[in-house]
Amino acid sequence: MRRKLVKQGGTTLMVSLPPAWLVKTHLKKGDEVDVFEQEEGIFVTAKGSPASMSVELTLPEGNNFVKRLLVVPYIRGADEIRAICPDALCVDKVIELVQEWLIGMEVVDTKGGICIIKNVAEARETEFNTLFRRTLLLFLDMLQEGSESFSEKNFDRLAKASKTEHILHKYTLFLQRLIHKHGYTPKHDQEVVGILLFILESSADMIRDIYKKIVSDNKLPDRKTQELLSGVLHVFDDFQTYFFKRSLDNLLRLRKTVKNTYELGEGTSFYMSNRLFCILENLTQISYLVA
Repeated sequence: MRRKLVKQGGTTLMVSLPPAWLVKTHLKKGDEVDVFEQEEGIFVTAKGSPASMSVELTLPEGNNFVKRLLVVPYIRGADEIRAICPDALCVDKVIELVQEWLIGMEVVDTKGGICIIKNVAEARETEFNTLFRRTLLLFLDMLQEGSESFSEKNFDRLAKASKTEHILHKYTLFLQRLIHKHGYTPKHDQEVVGILLFILESSADMIRDIYKKIVSDNKLPDRKTQELLSGVLHVFDDFQTYFFKRSLDNLLRLRKTVKNTYELGEGTSFYMSNRLFCILENLTQISYLVA
């Protein structure tokens, strides 16, 4: 979409905003917008919020799939969720899950077995990038902790690192929610970021399972598998560098690291290498989407 600059006064240049966007964001004369600069250009975001969304759920007995049923409307951007519970145990479960997983939401009423879950702390869309970067660093730290735990033969540190997955999962759910409510800037990266969040969530699950198995068996993996984990760590580090600073040099460095890491996988433990190769393949595929 192209717009013509209009001169007003001595040096001020102005540009009109698309009417359809103004309707979508409920902006009117006198409202404020945020204007900020990134490498790609200048971006305008609305402080005005879209119309709130309310969802009603009837939860099953036995607390089966309660988390999944709550997470779906949460990700979709619901500002109020009315969860109809079959019994008191279900009510307690809903309260527990909201506190544990749904950032920004709170159970405000439970009368008559109906849990009213409301949005009480909405993050602004301009805060997305900060939390997004923090989530990437959290996954990088999870890999780093594992690699260093292997070197130290420290099973307690490895067990602690496995718990990072829980925090990362909460962040990815919240970031998906922000994308559905506000979108992502620049727009052409929105789909890629959504896929990346899914990859981070599933990859953290696999790393958690690897760490838990090692701790349970009280036995470190063979040297080749340790080197493969270290290789995945370097691939992810190079990937996030390329994602935020896209240059030919960074892309070539990423490709070289990927190639070297694949070569490390020969002769590794099947259980662990299968999961590590899955993470490696996902990162390789999404790097092509970024390019």
